[in-house]
Amino acid sequence: MRPVAAASDPTKHFFQPIIVCLTVASVALTLFVIWISLHDLSLMRAGREKFVGLDNYIRFLSDPR
Repeated sequence: MRPVAAASDPTKHFFQPIIVCLTVASVALTLFVIWISLHDLSLMRAGREKFVGLDNYIRFLSDPR
């Protein structure tokens, strides 16, 4: 009698859609956070974002507080 291969386990196929969805959501949110960090956003000026590049990081790292 040969052992059943682990790859033939049907329950692993139930997890694949949620793993794909979570991976896509994680990548999309990470890219959105990077985009936000490179812009000067204000809720009062919605739709008029200004690209500031690394200025946000420079200001954060040079702040003595």
